[in-house]
Amino acid sequence: MNPSISSMKRYVDTWAMMILLNIIIVINLNCGIGTIAGGVSEETNARVSGKVFDAKGKALAGAEVVLRRLMLSSTGDTILSEKKTFTNDTGSFFFDTVSDGKYALLCFTADEQYGIKSKVALRAFDTLRGLSVTAVSPTVLKGRILLPDTLSHRVVRVGVPGMNKAIPVDGNGFYRIDSVPIGQYDIAYYQDGVVNLLPLLTKESGKDTTFIKDVRLHNDSNGAAMPYAYFPTTVAKSYSIVPIEYKPTNEPTWYYGNDFDAVTYFRGVGDSLTQYTPHIVQVLYVAQTTSGINLDDQTMIAYLEKQTFTVFVVDDNAVTIADSIGIDCIYLSYTAEHVGTQGVFRDAPIPVIVSQRNAYMNMKLVDPPNIGISPNRTTVEVTNSAHPIAAGLQGEITIQNAEATYTFGKPLQSAEMVIIDHLSPEYGHLFVYEPGDALVGMRAPAKRVLFFAAENTASTFNDLGWQLYLATFQWALTQIMQ
Repeated sequence: MNPSISSMKRYVDTWAMMILLNIIIVINLNCGIGTIAGGVSEETNARVSGKVFDAKGKALAGAEVVLRRLMLSSTGDTILSEKKTFTNDTGSFFFDTVSDGKYALLCFTADEQYGIKSKVALRAFDTLRGLSVTAVSPTVLKGRILLPDTLSHRVVRVGVPGMNKAIPVDGNGFYRIDSVPIGQYDIAYYQDGVVNLLPLLTKESGKDTTFIKDVRLHNDSNGAAMPYAYFPTTVAKSYSIVPIEYKPTNEPTWYYGNDFDAVTYFRGVGDSLTQYTPHIVQVLYVAQTTSGINLDDQTMIAYLEKQTFTVFVVDDNAVTIADSIGIDCIYLSYTAEHVGTQGVFRDAPIPVIVSQRNAYMNMKLVDPPNIGISPNRTTVEVTNSAHPIAAGLQGEITIQNAEATYTFGKPLQSAEMVIIDHLSPEYGHLFVYEPGDALVGMRAPAKRVLFFAAENTASTFNDLGWQLYLATFQWALTQIMQ
């Protein structure tokens, strides 16, 4: 990730500054202060003044200027109020008795030139000078969002705050926004009560379309909160962070392989936004790696990374309990035969998903020797469709594109069965223990799962097989992913 993208890890403090066609706007903000009962100050007498110029520096008389008070939420932007005026013979305009707030300033001329600044904040005693920008013809923004399967159910809308432009992405995550000014501004990604603000700087290049790199949206969770501020100081700056720069191009392909993480997330809290850092799930994947990672493990690791999980692969001969520090979930592959003979993670206070059959006993999930393997399988028998891991499946389900081997074990009475063995229903291919449930000689310190994947299972999973695999991690990580 380049420095400009890394710099976005700080909070977005303001909205975008934009202008369309050959117009320059210069604004001075002088804010007064009123008083309400009890001597409490009320900032309700801000004054906005400025000038409208064309690109050659000529003052434009008779241009209509509109000041819109905005509220940005986690679902979109709202125009709370609007004031209008016209520039005088010197190109100047004035707005008096303006309430404190966040504004977009727009101007329109008779020859259909217009400009916009959607990044104006009015507070007591603030004086913001020199807020001027220039642009040319508008551009068409095209881009794509990348959603992990865990967020695939969400409806995502993309827009430019202050411009009444917010459209849903299509089924493949693509979007197009027409008539967007060239300049510096935010593009907003609205998804399920969360908005991500991405600062952009677009420049003229003689083309009419600007392609935005793929934006990867993560699983969201509550994190460290910071209030959404428009200006950190009274200094008139466009941005306190470096935006991503693009030039319009007719490039016919998308930026595959050049995506980045959208990191400035905000939640709606009342009438304001609160920034938080989405938690990226950390998975410790234990497998045999000395002679190379086999195809099943490679396939599972790639699938987890597709969900935007961070996967740390550790060899079963070298792993220790210290490797679980900072980890959200542990997966013991069927290839982890060495660690399977030990109880390394037996007392780990984090979820553990176990596919190594010897580890079933050492993790205290079954009484020895109640374990085994079932070869030449393509189907499973889902007996508990109400459990989240069942993913809505019920009965005999084909989950393989080719025959594979499954592991099984005999659960204790405290376990909740999800998939039974088709020949011996008292044995299970997938069952779970909640924290505190009775294991063999101990209580489960965190969620525990016996998962059936063995030789050729992951490498020949069909979509339903992956559905069960993902649902298993989602259940194990319920608290983390909420």
